[in-house]
Amino acid sequence: MSVVSGAVRRMVLGTTPPVLTTLLVVLSALACACTGGDSTVSKTPTNTIASPSSTPPSPGQPSAPVKPKLPSTKDDCAVNLKDPAVASAIALLPPAPNNEATWNPVPVAGNYNKCAPLSAIIVAADTHEPQPPTRAVFFHLGGVISHGVPDTYGYNAIDLSASTLDTVVLNFSNGIPGLESVVSFRWNGTGVEKVQQAGQ
Repeated sequence: MSVVSGAVRRMVLGTTPPVLTTLLVVLSALACACTGGDSTVSKTPTNTIASPSSTPPSPGQPSAPVKPKLPSTKDDCAVNLKDPAVASAIALLPPAPNNEATWNPVPVAGNYNKCAPLSAIIVAADTHEPQPPTRAVFFHLGGVISHGVPDTYGYNAIDLSASTLDTVVLNFSNGIPGLESVVSFRWNGTGVEKVQQAGQ
């Protein structure tokens, strides 16, 4: 600013008034344009939003690690009495016929397999009796078979060694030798049928 003022003084002393006025206007405009001044533009902050980089990392730069999918360690077609379908089926059973008791949610025995054409569980009535009533519940490919099933009350065991993917062998034993019952049930393609009854 002092350099401009000194130059103006020298010019003013050697010029005429109309030229002087014009010169002062031009120099004032130049002085304002050259200095930072107090303009609104210079004081207005700019908001800059940084966008995430869409460029992939360079070959030498490590990228975020990707976790590999581990193979399933459990066999989906294995016997599983803790499958949610088992608990759901037990919860939907009507009460036991003689005492109106509900059924214990934990099966006594079973070979439930959601891949088998026929599998079964044995449930006991939720009573305090030493030998509560029992029944079998059949499943086809993991879904409970609720209609068209032969009577399954009283069976209290499954012969796992004699059962196959489409046949379930149920046992009834009251602890008296010679009075055991063994009955086979088979999936015939459309439903459950009683195949064999022995020991009665």
